[in-house]
Amino acid sequence: MMKVGTIWVLMARSTAVLVVLVGLWGAAAEAADAADEGRATALKNKAKLAYWGVGERQDYRRALQLYEQAAALGDVEASYLAGGMYYTGKGAPRNLFKAFTYLDYAASQGQSSTDAQRALAQFYLLGTVVPQNYAKAAEWYETAAAAGDPEAEVELGVLLFAGRGVEQDYERAYELFQRAAYRNNQLAQYNLGIMWFTGNGVPQLDLTKAYAWFSVAAGNGLADAAQARDYVAGTLNESELNRGQAEASRIFIELQRQRLPAAAADEPR
Repeated sequence: MMKVGTIWVLMARSTAVLVVLVGLWGAAAEAADAADEGRATALKNKAKLAYWGVGERQDYRRALQLYEQAAALGDVEASYLAGGMYYTGKGAPRNLFKAFTYLDYAASQGQSSTDAQRALAQFYLLGTVVPQNYAKAAEWYETAAAAGDPEAEVELGVLLFAGRGVEQDYERAYELFQRAAYRNNQLAQYNLGIMWFTGNGVPQLDLTKAYAWFSVAAGNGLADAAQARDYVAGTLNESELNRGQAEASRIFIELQRQRLPAAAADEPR
């Protein structure tokens, strides 16, 4: 007959064996993870050579295949790069489902860029692949805008202006448009013209300033802005038109200064 307490001895022995086995499994898992990481790095290095055509013929298709193999091993950077290639249609026909899957996973692991963040925002904004969700779109645009991306600033400004996914905020929309406008974004310049034309988000309606921003955006190649400029010009008297053109010239000169190389800008005048 088993002595009292024997079962505890057996349990202790079993526990000790289990601890040893868990330790062995953990060591094996770590070794496997390290091996996967090494294989993923090697695949990424080969993919970069194929992508840029270094030492071999440039081959986007092979690069994408190698990035996907590395991503399958859990490599976050490879997932991000594969997502970007599917989004732009490099190495394979454009596939928005795969693009979103790879980019979203990479972003959740901390690997992203303003381009990827804008892409994720657009998926939610348009309801492509995922259900339409203005709040999620605003979150991604906010992230990219915080990093100084002019396109994200414009898109976030539009959502704030319309109150879609965020509380309506004309003043912040104006600030975002202005920041992007001085980075020479034509849509931001056009939107500033609209705000001065309507009086939303500015102290008061000002057609001379509306004309100025429409004129700058038109000079930057935006056809809709040219039509708006010409329409507003027809509502101004000669004095107002002169002020509007002077303001447009001032803005243009400021933009030119900001685009000069730092060395040239520092030269004495």
